[in-house]
Amino acid sequence: MSSGSRGRWLYVWALTLLLAGAPGGSNAGRILGLFYFPARSHFIIFEPLLQELAKRGHQVDVVSHFPLEKPLSNYTDISIKGSWPMLANSFTVDHLMSRHLVNLLYYTWTENLAMCQKAMEHPFLKELAASPERFHYDVVLVEIFGVDCAYGYAYKLGAPVIGMTSLVGLPYGQERVGNPDNPAYVPVANLPFTSHMTLWERTLNSLGKLYAVLGEKLFGRRSTDQMLREHLGADMPSLSELIERNTSLVMVNSHFSLNGARPAVPGYLEVGGMHVNPKRGKLPEDTGAFLDGAGPEGAVFVSFGSLLLMEDLPAPQLQALLQVLGALPQRVVWRINGTRVPGGLPRNVLGKPWMPQQEVLSHPKIRAFISHGGLASTQEALHWAVPAVVVPFFTDQRQNGRLWEERGAARVLHFYDITPDSLRDALHAVLNDPSYRENARRLSEQFRDRPQAPLETAVWWTEYVMRHRGAPHLRSAAVGLSWVQLWLLDVGAVLAATFALLVATLWILVRAIANFLCHKRKSVVSKANKLKSS
Repeated sequence: MSSGSRGRWLYVWALTLLLAGAPGGSNAGRILGLFYFPARSHFIIFEPLLQELAKRGHQVDVVSHFPLEKPLSNYTDISIKGSWPMLANSFTVDHLMSRHLVNLLYYTWTENLAMCQKAMEHPFLKELAASPERFHYDVVLVEIFGVDCAYGYAYKLGAPVIGMTSLVGLPYGQERVGNPDNPAYVPVANLPFTSHMTLWERTLNSLGKLYAVLGEKLFGRRSTDQMLREHLGADMPSLSELIERNTSLVMVNSHFSLNGARPAVPGYLEVGGMHVNPKRGKLPEDTGAFLDGAGPEGAVFVSFGSLLLMEDLPAPQLQALLQVLGALPQRVVWRINGTRVPGGLPRNVLGKPWMPQQEVLSHPKIRAFISHGGLASTQEALHWAVPAVVVPFFTDQRQNGRLWEERGAARVLHFYDITPDSLRDALHAVLNDPSYRENARRLSEQFRDRPQAPLETAVWWTEYVMRHRGAPHLRSAAVGLSWVQLWLLDVGAVLAATFALLVATLWILVRAIANFLCHKRKSVVSKANKLKSS
């Protein structure tokens, strides 16, 4: 063999080995992510999975409001940023506190419909709708939150759907894979209940579930049906039909250590904490130095999430925070724009408009967290065993706070109840009562103790759905049942009719026997009377 031929064979052999060892190899798939909701607090839950799939060799195309800051191989951003205002730093306390289950869900259905309509004007989605045969995807990842227009594109592509939620399982999300959702012990996400409910709470929870399920069908799906037929063709099946036959898997942002044990079919997957980085991240230099310099008392972290600005809090509550935090022996790291606070921040406080929350919570000097109780924030604090004072505002924050408090790792303080005394008492308990830190440590161990990391679990099951062409066997047969069949109302009707028939038959039989005996007795008496008279 000539040296040239030998060289070519060596090249081919080396290339074969390289391809065989590459992430994904010949099993690499094509994945489309459709995420219309313009809230960073939602997208941070899904983004780690999308990035990890790309790192493993899959081609991942993502429609979202949040393009990557740094390019990533195999990851293509299809940005719809600007099609709808971002939901960040745009709410007041009164606005958030006025949101309850009824108006919140109705707002979600109507606003999400408008968001979908705007997103569908993007050239990529227009081209996909007009010429779906030019595209190929093995699976479509979507967010379950309000309106499901993404299912129309999955239908056009002939691809299965994996639904994801940044919350715990929503009532209209669980039914997509036939997962049981008994309101006797499974609280609706937007209600402030835990698994242990009173009679009144179970009544409200049942009504809340009924409203969520029926409302999503009446307000969400009907309007979406009309919109999909306008944009994707008059021959589009109903959204209910698309959801029923094309949902392979539902991933929910929960874990039983916090949210309680509940039944789960194979197609219902808990991946709570998927977004948490298990490694201690690097802090900005000034923040790191500030925390490193804290004494043995440690430090407190304060953040109320991304929906409102803490410097715009009502004056009584803001002044209570400033007074109590400024008197602490601990240093305080606060997500706040200190230049907009009248009188400035106390000397022991480092304030910034934005802070890398996971990196701060993972710092060994952090002793307590004053939080709004958002689910992502809650899970990050659970992972790093940080006890908390929770000040919930709306949606699932009230439930998260109660769950956290129920497990002895937090104190809940309602916003309008914040005074210097109430805040001081709650923070003093969390900082100085060792049971809070011990319960936080125990809860953290339960939260982290899993067969595999939640991100690894999510990747494996996504690839499973692709390997098995949608894996329809993951779904329960309950998906195809009507509510009459699911709740055994037809069986109950048959049993009731059978029982009624038996009772009626028995009644007729007893009446017949009684009449016969009565007639016979009368006959005997008549004969006896005749004998006497003769």
